[in-house]
Amino acid sequence: MIVYSDMPWGKTRADLLARINGMNNDGKFADIVSARDETDREGARFVVELRPGADPAHVDRVLKSNTDLRTVYRSLLHPAGQARRRPSSNTG
Repeated sequence: MIVYSDMPWGKTRADLLARINGMNNDGKFADIVSARDETDREGARFVVELRPGADPAHVDRVLKSNTDLRTVYRSLLHPAGQARRRPSSNTG
């Protein structure tokens, strides 16, 4: 059993669970028995139930590479208080 309590920003549990259960139903990944939402008053989480003998670390890697469990956001940050470099003019 793998329990996820952190969700990527902007992603919904329902979409992730549908994708995981879809992988299971299509036969792409046979180590998963079911994925279900167990959110309650104490917090949001969902559980992926594994077949006996399945490697949880391998299942975690496969889920993070084939679903939105691992999402990368790229940004360009400039330090505060420093002027940006301006291209030099070649007139002169």
